[in-house]
Amino acid sequence: MIRAGRFLAAAAAFCALSLSAFEWELPGRAWTKVDPPGVWSFCSAPRGKSPAEWRTLEQKDVNTFENRLMFSEADGDAWGVPAVRVQKFQLPGEQILELLTGPSSDPAVVYECMAAGELAYEVTVTDPAPVPGPGADGNAMFRVSRIDAAGREAVLDEFTFRGSSGLIRSGALAVRPGDRIAFRKTATLADDFGRRICRAAVRVALNGVPGRSGLWGAAVPAGRVLLEEYVPVPEREEEGAFRFDFGRTKEKALPAATVRRAGEGIYEITARAEKNGSCAYGSGDIVLLYPVPAAGNYRVAVEAANAGLDVKGGDGGSLSVSILPPGAGSDAAAVFRLAVPASREGEPPRVAGERILKLKADDRVALRLNARVDGYADLFRIRFSVEPAGEEGEEPPAATPESVLPQLTAERCAPGVPMRKGLFWLGADGAWVAGPHTKEAIDLISKFIPELAVIGVTSRPDLLPEPSFFRERGIPALVQNFGVGYEPYWRYMGAFEWDYNGRCHAEKSFVALSGMAHAAALPHPAVREAFDRLVRASVRRGYTGCGFNDMVWHWGPGRGASGYNPETLRAFRQSLKGEDEGFLLGWGNRAPRRWFFRDYVRYYLGAEPRPENFGFKSWDGYRPLLKPEADARRKAGKDVTAEGMLLDLLVHYEWLKAADRLGCAAKEEGGFFQVLPNPEDLANGNDFLFLAGLANVGGRTEEYFQSPLFMNGAYFRFPYFRDRTSGDTETGVVLEAGAGGNGAPYYTAEMSLKLAYEITLATRADHLEGDFWWGFDRSPAECAQEELVRNRYGAILAYGLGFRYAREDGRFERLAPDFVSITSRRLFRPWGTRYCPWNWRLDTEFSPDRNLARLGYVFSGQGEESLQEPEFRAGTVFFSASPATESGWRNFMALLESGRIANGVVMAGALRRRIGGSMRPEPFLELREAGAASGALKDAAGVVLAENVSIRKLYEPPAGYETEFSVGGRPVVVSRRAGKGKLWMLLFTPVPETAEGRSGDAAAGDAVYRALPAKLGVSPHWESRDPVEARLYRAPDGTLLVSAMRHDRLAETADGGLYPADAPGGASLRLRLEPGREYGFVTFPELRRGVVKAGADGMTRLDLGRSSYELFYVVSAEGADALAEKCAARAAEFRRAMTLDGQLEIPAR
Repeated sequence: MIRAGRFLAAAAAFCALSLSAFEWELPGRAWTKVDPPGVWSFCSAPRGKSPAEWRTLEQKDVNTFENRLMFSEADGDAWGVPAVRVQKFQLPGEQILELLTGPSSDPAVVYECMAAGELAYEVTVTDPAPVPGPGADGNAMFRVSRIDAAGREAVLDEFTFRGSSGLIRSGALAVRPGDRIAFRKTATLADDFGRRICRAAVRVALNGVPGRSGLWGAAVPAGRVLLEEYVPVPEREEEGAFRFDFGRTKEKALPAATVRRAGEGIYEITARAEKNGSCAYGSGDIVLLYPVPAAGNYRVAVEAANAGLDVKGGDGGSLSVSILPPGAGSDAAAVFRLAVPASREGEPPRVAGERILKLKADDRVALRLNARVDGYADLFRIRFSVEPAGEEGEEPPAATPESVLPQLTAERCAPGVPMRKGLFWLGADGAWVAGPHTKEAIDLISKFIPELAVIGVTSRPDLLPEPSFFRERGIPALVQNFGVGYEPYWRYMGAFEWDYNGRCHAEKSFVALSGMAHAAALPHPAVREAFDRLVRASVRRGYTGCGFNDMVWHWGPGRGASGYNPETLRAFRQSLKGEDEGFLLGWGNRAPRRWFFRDYVRYYLGAEPRPENFGFKSWDGYRPLLKPEADARRKAGKDVTAEGMLLDLLVHYEWLKAADRLGCAAKEEGGFFQVLPNPEDLANGNDFLFLAGLANVGGRTEEYFQSPLFMNGAYFRFPYFRDRTSGDTETGVVLEAGAGGNGAPYYTAEMSLKLAYEITLATRADHLEGDFWWGFDRSPAECAQEELVRNRYGAILAYGLGFRYAREDGRFERLAPDFVSITSRRLFRPWGTRYCPWNWRLDTEFSPDRNLARLGYVFSGQGEESLQEPEFRAGTVFFSASPATESGWRNFMALLESGRIANGVVMAGALRRRIGGSMRPEPFLELREAGAASGALKDAAGVVLAENVSIRKLYEPPAGYETEFSVGGRPVVVSRRAGKGKLWMLLFTPVPETAEGRSGDAAAGDAVYRALPAKLGVSPHWESRDPVEARLYRAPDGTLLVSAMRHDRLAETADGGLYPADAPGGASLRLRLEPGREYGFVTFPELRRGVVKAGADGMTRLDLGRSSYELFYVVSAEGADALAEKCAARAAEFRRAMTLDGQLEIPAR
């Protein structure tokens, strides 16, 4: 192992603003962009020529799997020499590379000095075994030289090396802006080229010297707080001021600052920050550092305003002040922060902050400017001063990466308001929770939604004001965060996840979520510490508790491709051996007990994994397959399903442990813990069934967004989770006001109202969260002058009203299910191989659920594992798990034979394979194909049930079955007795068998799915020949709520990302009611009224008109007027809310 220990120790004497530790055995961080980051360049240096004749190498090759860039001669190919292969993403002060020498030219890596100061460098070189060939002398040479602004080269060090043990050379020198330090690999013989690859780790640390302004400037990527990621910004004099920017060296000059001295330690600053992508070196924040001249007490003060550019509308930003002593590693420990408002017409509001601090000589006061989303139209005018103070100052916080975490103290504020059911949770930024216009917004919202809870998203609840305002109003206030803000600490601690290509995802790259908090390794001690502190600090600060929003495992590298961080593997091994803490589970009213990994696997698969089945002597040696290993096994004809499934089981198990652990921490502090996961999915790492039973989790909030067609999943399948909810804990729903929570709304305000109302009924939600309310620095009426904010306010208020109305109408319940449909949930491979959330969508592979739902049936969608529950009983069960597990099929047949299932319906095509006790697929039902069939669908008595039915692919019936239905004389549905029950089998597959496919026999399936339930005594509740989906709810007084959607219109967004509220062409459905009786209906909130009469068959027609989503209240004719009056009052209240109680008009969209 080669470590940078000596260099780190030496550089600690510097205020090292470009420094990085490095270990050879760790996989590299993913690079962020095509051009090499930082202030480096790669050159071809002809031997015997001056630096003026060096040629810049061009990028020729990108290898995304190995995180490698190849640079070679502009007129050569990708593998020409000399060449530099950049193996890993680098920090501004580090390059880790492979260097290839050419026949007459050498590769040179050049660091450009942006500022004056003392520069320390270290180069570590290794020489892999040489490739045999004439002229290879086994030695190589390395040269370090300084090139000044005039192009003169002076050799600083030159040495030869051999072997792979590693050679470390270091040095230090004074530098000026424009100096370049060249690290050049050459050869001892003229023809010793192309046969040897030199591996080198080059690091520099610059101790900047303040310029004539008295300040030192640096750029750093927004969101990064490690000093090793600082890039020095050149200073130049300009019209009596000092300018810090990259204007003379880069096309992207930003970030930039113009500084004027207004006294000793006093500066007038005009500055612009930007988003990272618009700035040189991908560094959007600008930092100005003031060196403290002598030890003493100082008043550090900042006053700022956003004057804006000529184009108003900038979104503002933030300023922070940190103290950096010599050897500091991070500027995360801000002594204060200021939120700078957006720019707008008129006099810009000013913000100010100051602290009296005890500082030491050589400390640096760092003023950092961040542009929030971007710096467009922003221009910050700042007065920054560091002046001696006559009073005793406080010690500044330690400048370490841990400073980004909440700080725990023994001090406790008054307890937060306890959480209670029936509240609308208003999501907002943490700053808004204590903002100047919070009371005004809460007063407004409470007029329409009086039962409120408030959520503040922040990483530092310890820095928020105590929520006394909410306590006085009886409003619970929670903190939420999924780790945003902790990334620098996790990066420093190696706590980001790795994938099956050996890539660490600590840096932003082409891989989704890389470099973000979502890519953290949940079991890593640093991640555990961060969230534990977040939960405890939230409760101690006086908040009701804490929520983990978007709680997912890292899905960015691919489905089942993540979970390879060493600490993750350590946790996996402990779980496999049963040496971990497990989690506390108690579904419903069952007494909670501790579950371990073996229990978890046994519940889903009916068996326990054994190390010998995976090629290990013991679980101490467990490691998931890397991608090349899995590919090689597949190529050799070996199955890797079990290996993938085991990894997926471990990931979901660790996710549950994390939720339980944080819930336990909240309880220990006397608070409430909420889990807000994205949809249940293999790659999200979550498990809603077990989450429902985690006794330590106070609330679980399922997120629904995008197409309103998720309502089918919420209606037919989500109750499977809801019915398992533990004890007195809560189950709720979150609806985003727009994409990602902060984008333009998905729906019109009217559709938002209907969705919130229906999903509350479908899921029996205890709470509904609306994300997010905007407006920290302005009143709601002022913010709502902007169309985007106005539409978002409309969505949030509509969500809250829809939830309130549904809670008031809580007597509405789903119709009792006619039967149970068993399908495979999508938690593990081989089931979850595409994104298709089980609790959102019904069209999962081999599932008949969407077909049955669109035919008008009401059923209970459940996972295969439910069949083992002691209370399971059903008249009819459609069993469509595929591949079924050996234990699932065994449970199904046992229930059928005992009579606890009267009729079981299966599809032959779904039973060809199953998952055995070894977790590997194995053949199950041997079937022979029987060709196609066409003709009338008939029952066993010859009665025609449907004409012109065509089936493309039939299977031969197994022995011992009788024909129940036939097409063209060929059996298509057969049955046999199974103990006290009866097993029915479809001999064709009317549903998709693969993620991409569609069944060519869907129409035949509809005919059978009408005939078979009818034979079993089940009738559809509605029917339609139009592209309509409907869901029914009934109140005890007989009032029927019919939700009808045009699935053809709502499958895709219209212009602007909005799901269309209109549906050209019209559509209708026929509803089954009491024969011969007259009914009235009212739609809400449109208030269309009508009278319908059920025919002799009980069917009556409801027209959707040109609407894509309608809610019909259907009542007896006598109750129609009272219903219409109630709906009209609600509609008027809704319209009033859309005007912010008369403050403005929100146009309908």
